Amino acid sequence: MYRRVLEGRSYPEIAAEFDCSLNAIYRVFGARRERAVVRRRSALRLSLEEREEISRGLTQGLSVRRIAGRLGRAPSTVSREINGNGGPKRYRAWRGMCAPPG
Repeated sequence: MYRRVLEGRSYPEIAAEFDCSLNAIYRVFGARRERAVVRRRSALRLSLEEREEISRGLTQGLSVRRIAGRLGRAPSTVSREINGNGGPKRYRAWRGMCAPPG
């Protein structure tokens, strides 16, 4: 459905295609088409690869500063990532990908 909106299809066409009411489409996307935009993660957010590297570093017993140096990130960024996703003993890379930005 979302892809159809991004392709520029009209809401009535989409409603007919999915056999739902026009009101249902409005509830999902709002009355204005501008709401249907592709969201992308900020380049400032850690990637899954960086999170995996943090996980490997913790497994190897490396310090936060050492892990941050390998990633080219600030130690505070790495520290917040670890502490916000289980702490040093329970950190898992995928948890950070599921967390809402904030």
